[in-house]
Amino acid sequence: MERYEPFGVITEQRAKEKIAECFPNTATLYAVLDYAVCFGTYNQGDFFLGIEAQTEPAALDWTYLRELRVFDEEQELLLVPSGGNWTGRMRREIGQYEVTLADGEYVIDERQKLWGKTKKSYKVGDTVWSLLVSGRGTRIQIPMELNEREEAAIRVRRYMRIPDLKKDGALVFQNDIRMIGLCPWEGDE
Repeated sequence: MERYEPFGVITEQRAKEKIAECFPNTATLYAVLDYAVCFGTYNQGDFFLGIEAQTEPAALDWTYLRELRVFDEEQELLLVPSGGNWTGRMRREIGQYEVTLADGEYVIDERQKLWGKTKKSYKVGDTVWSLLVSGRGTRIQIPMELNEREEAAIRVRRYMRIPDLKKDGALVFQNDIRMIGLCPWEGDE
């Protein structure tokens, strides 16, 4: 299995087929739409998003999609629009996780806080959704069960490179980032 697999321009139908091939069971979605940023679920061809304060998850409308990440613990497929079609990459983990990867990449795992506290949770099918609301009015739904007033985070893995001083200069840079999963936020770290 390739660690990093870019793919060229593909149609929406081929993008859906690629997602189905890579995620035969369930996965989590991160979607940037023209009008919202949201999380959701993917399950055997069905894409559902928790859009702001809607009372139920909505089916993904690809017309308004500007970025889509489909991910689980082991992999992430990233898609962005390209001239009426889609382009992106697949990032997978191979074997035992190590801080330094064989090809010179270093990884840093972190949790990034999602702003807001749980206002309510509800169940649709097999998925429990929680609505996070911040003091400034931000509202985001996540496919994760949380207790009232509890907070959440997104786990991410950053892929870093240390450049060759003679060729590239001296700045460490981020080569890629992938989402791993949602988790409860445990304090102000």
